[in-house]
Amino acid sequence: MPSGGMGALEHKNSSVYFLPEVPFEDIAATVRDVCAHEFFHIVTPLNIHSEEIADFNFIVPNMSKHLWLYEGQTEYAAHHAQVKAGLISKEEFLLRMQGKIENSMNYYNDTVLTL
Repeated sequence: MPSGGMGALEHKNSSVYFLPEVPFEDIAATVRDVCAHEFFHIVTPLNIHSEEIADFNFIVPNMSKHLWLYEGQTEYAAHHAQVKAGLISKEEFLLRMQGKIENSMNYYNDTVLTL
């Protein structure tokens, strides 16, 4: 049975996507959302980032406390661009942002632990 997992990785010149095999009609909006999100990673963290990310040590990682900036700004911009392009309505945008706020408040710890 498939895990249902999905994700993507971004690089300054390319992205890699891992998406579930489903009919096109069911995946089109997901592909659009994921592509928009990965595209905006060109801005954060690839161009705007803390020194922990600029010189990231993969052997002894020191995580940046700016994850909220990298992922939050990226996710906001990805959905906002879709409103500006007429792909989703303002109402849909606000519902998505409301859902993201509620999800973060209900399921995630707002503190960043350092080692």
